Amino acid sequence: LIIINDILDISKIESDKIELERIPFSLNELIRNVHVLMQFKSEEKGLELKTIVPENIPLLMGDPNRLRQIIINLVSNAIKFTEQGSVTTVLKVTEVENEKDVLKAMFTIMDTGIGIDDGNIEKIFNSFEQAYSDTSRRFGGTGLGLSISKKLVNIQNGEIWVESKKRIGSQFHFTIPYAIYDSSDNINIEMSQENVINMASKLEGMSVLVAEDNTFNAVVVQEELEDAIDGVSIVIAENGLIAIELVKQHHFDIVLMDVQMPVMNGFEATKA
Repeated sequence: LIIINDILDISKIESDKIELERIPFSLNELIRNVHVLMQFKSEEKGLELKTIVPENIPLLMGDPNRLRQIIINLVSNAIKFTEQGSVTTVLKVTEVENEKDVLKAMFTIMDTGIGIDDGNIEKIFNSFEQAYSDTSRRFGGTGLGLSISKKLVNIQNGEIWVESKKRIGSQFHFTIPYAIYDSSDNINIEMSQENVINMASKLEGMSVLVAEDNTFNAVVVQEELEDAIDGVSIVIAENGLIAIELVKQHHFDIVLMDVQMPVMNGFEATKA
């Protein structure tokens, strides 16, 4: 799935089919979310995952999902090629000269990993190319992550480059300019952590039906809901037909419906 998504992304970018969103978002919140997402992967390898980020950056206008994708690609790469030590995300924000209400976000993802030879630095941003011929076998990956990241940075009027020393580590830098969000634009804002916590308290004790045939997915959904909502009641249905019968017999506040299921799929069940 990762390979397919990477190839679809590279195809979209190369045929100019990528449409960037322009919505308000919090850089602090976005980096915090990425850190939480990558924490398990770093702990698995015994690495320290650190962030050095200024507090209270104003809300910015841009495409948070594409920025998140770039950071996840770079942090994930750093973890993959680091056996011991740490991976650190550093953010510096500066004003852009002669441009009012525009900030330049400069990210540096630093690792204490295997590093890259000078001769290989140029080619690592090329599609399907990796620094060493045995990279895929030893570490996995498609050789598309850095190429996608470079293209995503470039289409957002940014720059990306790398500094690296063999057996000491690498530093991937990228910059993207963002307009500061003007509250008079009256656009919805991505929810802050505080809003999420307030919302979770309002959902306390709710009853949820999860229609999901994949046991692993059902366990993940159940654990996520139980972590987020106090006193939540969860019932799992293995297909759409069972879900319909359960809705007839019990009251649920909400149904989380999978699409592809045996016996009856999510579309048919939702319609019924």
